[in-house]
Amino acid sequence: MLFGSIIGALITILILALIFSVILQLACKVVIKDTIEFGDAYKSAIVACAIVVLGNFALLEMFDGTGYIVARLVSFFLVWALVLMIVVGLEVVQSLLIALVFMVITYAVIFLFELFLSAGAAVGASG
Repeated sequence: MLFGSIIGALITILILALIFSVILQLACKVVIKDTIEFGDAYKSAIVACAIVVLGNFALLEMFDGTGYIVARLVSFFLVWALVLMIVVGLEVVQSLLIALVFMVITYAVIFLFELFLSAGAAVGASG
């Protein structure tokens, strides 16, 4: 059972990293007017996703309710900024701005996807 969970988490990280790599390149284009190479974006996304997945277990133990949500957002932001500094070698300000734009784009995509799904469910329920 544990082995299956580990394999599932690894597959999830690899798939999310593909999606996040594209968003990360877009965020770089917005902030520094240039994209980082896809390989660097993918490595950064794998490292960040792995840290976030592991860190999420710790956050669940430390916080509950609203505290968990705030801690999760702050930790995601800091993880992405640190990974960009370490893996890609960007400056602090660039990394912070790219992480911020990355999170805004990511949550906008999630919001639009949920909106699309709920509209589809409403149409399906009425018809």
